[in-house]
Amino acid sequence: MSSNSGLYRYRWALPAPRTTTRQVRELLQKPFFWQRLGICFAAILCMYFVARGWESSFPYRVRQIPHRKLAAHTAFETIDVEATREAAERAKSKIACLYEHDSRLLEEIRQSLINEVFQIKEKPAADVVAAVWPHFYLNNVADQPVDDQPRTAELEAFKLAIAADERLETLRGVLQRAFIELDATGLLDNLEHELNRGSMLEIQVYRRGDRENTRTVEVSKVRIAEAADQLRKNLLLELEKETAAIPNPQLVANHLYHWLRTRLPVTLKWNDEESRRESTLAASKVEPKMRRYAIGDPLQLPNANRDQPNVFAGGQPLAAADIQLLLTEHQAGIDQSSWVTPVFRTLLFFLVSGLSIGIVAAYLGYRDRKMLLSLKHFAIIVTTFTIAFSGAWMLSWNLDARLEIIAIALCTMMIAIAYHVELAVLMGSVVSILFTLFHRYDLGEFLVLTTAILVSALACSSIRSRAKSVYVGLLTAAVVFPMAISVPFLQGWQPHWATLVDALWFGGGAGVAGLMMTALLPFFERWFDIQTDISLLELSDPNHPLLKQLIQRAPGTYNHSINVASIAEAAAESIGANGLLCRVGAYFHDIGKMRKPEYFVENQASGENKHDELVPTMSTIVIISHVKDGIELARQHRLPRRIVDLIEQHHGTTVIEFFYHRATQQSTDESRLEESDFRYPGPKPQSIEAAILMLSDAIEGASRTLREPTPARIESIVNEIAKKRMDDGQFDDCPITMQQIYAIQESLTKSLNAMFHARVKYPEQQTA
Repeated sequence: MSSNSGLYRYRWALPAPRTTTRQVRELLQKPFFWQRLGICFAAILCMYFVARGWESSFPYRVRQIPHRKLAAHTAFETIDVEATREAAERAKSKIACLYEHDSRLLEEIRQSLINEVFQIKEKPAADVVAAVWPHFYLNNVADQPVDDQPRTAELEAFKLAIAADERLETLRGVLQRAFIELDATGLLDNLEHELNRGSMLEIQVYRRGDRENTRTVEVSKVRIAEAADQLRKNLLLELEKETAAIPNPQLVANHLYHWLRTRLPVTLKWNDEESRRESTLAASKVEPKMRRYAIGDPLQLPNANRDQPNVFAGGQPLAAADIQLLLTEHQAGIDQSSWVTPVFRTLLFFLVSGLSIGIVAAYLGYRDRKMLLSLKHFAIIVTTFTIAFSGAWMLSWNLDARLEIIAIALCTMMIAIAYHVELAVLMGSVVSILFTLFHRYDLGEFLVLTTAILVSALACSSIRSRAKSVYVGLLTAAVVFPMAISVPFLQGWQPHWATLVDALWFGGGAGVAGLMMTALLPFFERWFDIQTDISLLELSDPNHPLLKQLIQRAPGTYNHSINVASIAEAAAESIGANGLLCRVGAYFHDIGKMRKPEYFVENQASGENKHDELVPTMSTIVIISHVKDGIELARQHRLPRRIVDLIEQHHGTTVIEFFYHRATQQSTDESRLEESDFRYPGPKPQSIEAAILMLSDAIEGASRTLREPTPARIESIVNEIAKKRMDDGQFDDCPITMQQIYAIQESLTKSLNAMFHARVKYPEQQTA
């Protein structure tokens, strides 16, 4: 009984298994999860508003070639552009054009008539019969033929008819009343405007200086040829009212009309500018002519460039007017949808976008967990993802261009340079899938974008000059251009100039992305504290202020750093690590020794050792301080974070064995001696490059103690130091494998053998 109870208690003492529910609950309790979830949610929200994720996107572009005739998928009305234009033209042709009336010309002609009548009245017949009377003489009076020469009898009869009107006041009044209508409407020979510019039956007349008051008149009433007959009737009518002063109204009316008939002035002038305004106003008042499409109706639009001018035919590129009709149909579909549709689309948008970003995050967790654990780098990657998608979407708003490739290719290049090619390809491909899916484009768009992503990412795997980014853009353009031409043909399209134009847009966009990367890369490095090979090469310049100070203050340390850089770079390249980072990190790893150079053996040229005067614990403090001093100097000179990390981690938490053993020998109470007091503060190497630098630094320094550095001794010391570091757990925090450590050991052995290769002794050296 007791044994069973003990077994029972033992079984319940075992830890409970971590079920999936428990793992999820633990994950939800971690700030790590919620921070990254918040970043992802903000990114998706940004993409959602840029792409208007609550409504369907417009899938057509200018020059796109539909495979089949397009039919309406929703009932809608649209403006019939051609019918509206024709109605507007009709409205323009019906307006009454504006003519300006100069009434002073009629006053002047009446005054001239009165002046000549005065001459006839006052002067002897002999003086006026030849000079003035011919202006009044009738070639045909009352349809009776007369001689061509003026007759004095008719002159006398005219003078007798107006003799009672001594001052011609009656005649003046007659003329003024007869001209009342002409004074208001004016006169013209023929209309100045053309048939399509306005009505030929009516015009609008206004007096000069009085544009606000116009009147519409019939053209027949102002044309001189027609208005003259009415003037003659008016003259006779008015003269018949004044028979007391003018006893022969018919005779006087005939002579006055003969004088006026050839002298009536043109007083109306066409105002082209004002007429155009009236024409535009009339056209603007025309109600748009609507055309209704039912579901399934073919979408029709006149286009003279098509074999079938009134139907969207498959295999023909869409023009700007076609796109406008399709946009109207698209908007009608959005307006007619219920509230359920945008809600459902919103949920799907967040789901698909979240899964896409989740794929990138899962890749980081599997391939490069440091990027996932680092909130800063994770935010940079997600932000770049968002910029690529949002930038491509906004550039696609121009339906006549293919500019979306610029944003996607540019962000792909940036990720490939800042991180690694695999991440750039994955992220760019996921962005391309989302862009193509949400835009409802066909497979051809995705293939072209993916080609640009692959080429640009692979070409950016190693960029050590800013000019190369331009070549990357040109190379991407050279590959994308034929791909953009080939894909439509493989999809069954017929050869067309529109395909060539789109291919030029795609290729040109890829080239522009390379140029933009050249300009933006320095700012990208500074804003996000990311170092590319270009910036590392700039740091490797011996004229860097820190390196120049190191040469002057600690030449032995500088020489040691150069040797470490050489062997560390070779070791890194042997396993595919960043050799340039190892080389530059080695240049700066011991800059802290400049503060107290005389306490380090490589700088003690005189043979005097400062540590002989210090106790081991004090010597340890001095030696350890070079790491802290190096970090301070690096930060003061704004060295990149990765270089600062290498300075901080190149000793890890190793023991300063020389002073630890000396302290052990000098100590009388070994129990009070702590090994941790003689260790560097660390941290241990966090990257493969830091581990390589640790081994290279330790092995290069140890190799200098060999009196006869034979290959066997060099190999022995390399293996011994590497084993000590592994046994001490210095590589526990970095993703380095045993296979890589063995490859590093082999590379370091070869490099040191090359440095200490044997030389033939010459006779004079042997006797020295």
